[in-house]
Amino acid sequence: MTVDNNIHQKNKKSSEAQLRASAKYQAKTYKNRTICIKLKDIDAIEAFLNSRNQSATQYFYSCLKRDGVIE
Repeated sequence: MTVDNNIHQKNKKSSEAQLRASAKYQAKTYKNRTICIKLKDIDAIEAFLNSRNQSATQYFYSCLKRDGVIE
């Protein structure tokens, strides 16, 4: 019987330096905003977004562009 001592180790796809660089870029480029959605509405919203093949962020940006807030 063989024992795999590495069973709990995960194969990292990114180095620690890459993770730090990505976090630094994220922090200087983006600002997160949170919205609250009623649980009764979430299924309808997700179905709508899936029907349009869009994420919530993509839909939000399309609305902002449509209303002339951003280019």
